[in-house]
This record gives sequence, C-alpha cells and structure tokens, in this order.
Amino acid sequence: MEGLAVIAPTDGQAEMVAGLVGQLPVVAVEGRLADEVPFVSSDNEAGGRMVADHLLEHGHRVIAHVSGPEDWGEARQRSAGWARRLDEAGAEPGPRWAGDWGPGSGYRAGQELLAHPRWPEVTAVFAANDSMALGLMAALHQRRVEVPQRVSVMGYDNTPESGWFFPALSTVEQQFDAVGAAAVERLVALLEGGAESEDLLVPPRLVSRSSVAREGSRSLDSAG
Repeated sequence: MEGLAVIAPTDGQAEMVAGLVGQLPVVAVEGRLADEVPFVSSDNEAGGRMVADHLLEHGHRVIAHVSGPEDWGEARQRSAGWARRLDEAGAEPGPRWAGDWGPGSGYRAGQELLAHPRWPEVTAVFAANDSMALGLMAALHQRRVEVPQRVSVMGYDNTPESGWFFPALSTVEQQFDAVGAAAVERLVALLEGGAESEDLLVPPRLVSRSSVAREGSRSLDSAG
C-alpha cells in the first residue's frame, strides 16, 4: 500500500488510524486526523448556516434542533454553523437533542418536543440528517401536527427518498462526487512527491421543497 484516503468521521475512528500518519501519504476525508494531514470534506458548517438562513428568511425565530451524535465532527460542524448564524441574527435556538442519525432518534426527539414547555414557541426544526427528519415528522403526524402549517422541518443530505416524504423535505445536498475526486487528486499529488495541499471544503447546496413555509402563514389551530 503506497497511500491511503481515510474516511474516519468519528473521534474514535480518527484515533484508531492516527498511527498511520507519518508512515505513508494520507488524505483525510470528512473527518480530520491531524493538522499536517490534507483534509477534504463537504463544508458542514456552511451547510448548517444555509439551514439557519433558509429558516430565518421564512420568518422563523425559535428553531429546535436534532443534532447528530456528539462524537461526529460533521454533526458538531452542522450544529455550530446553525447556532452561529442564529446568534448573528439575534434569533433564539429552541430545544436541542442529540440523535444517532437513525429515524428512531428523530421520532423520540419529536415526541419530547411536543411535551416540551417551549413547544408553543417553536416554529421550525432542523434535523441534522434526513433520516432523523423522517422520524421527527412521523412523531408530529401521529399527534396530528401539520408540517409545514404548524411547524417547518428541514433535514440534511438530500437522500434519494427525501423528495418523496410527505411533505417533500427541504434539505441540504452534499457534493460527495466532488469530495471524492478532490481527495484522489490530493493523494496522487502526495504520491508524486508534491507539496501537501491546503484543506478543501466543498460547498453544499440548499434544496428547497414543501416542508418549510413562511412563519406568518402557519396554523396555530394545528398545535397538537
């Protein structure tokens, strides 16, 4: 083996492969290994800001959040971008939960949100991936809480099925093809003796669908 592109998104995985650094050329993909290791990733912090911007533009000021697992750098970056943008806008984060990327954790967060003292204030929810958004929307539907009439929901990843949710899910798309191509280019450059490249963060893309509505148009009668 002459070189390696390492996908280690969790803190534990990064620690497991840290010993490879210095032994052969390494490019880190979607999870940082060390300062000296070239890093290529989707810009998750920018994606979190995109979500916040989209919801703020639709008049939402109290936005709940279901994050990914706390030991995932991607989850922390999405949450950080979202929170910083809300702070800049003088908006207030709503209740927060840490999920596990699966729909079950989104469902549980939805149940707890509906019982939360701040639920009447919340007008939108950002779930850090589409699977958790699906579970969240199922919990809301079970209680006859309408999306987006009562509360808007955004996901992340633009999975193939997200456009078939009911309502179709507004989300953020990561450009994985561009991330993969850039990682290979950097690894080849290292193998050919080139200088280590700077980090590359590939900008994501907002996908606006029908799960987000303007806050002033929501129906308080469907509060659940």
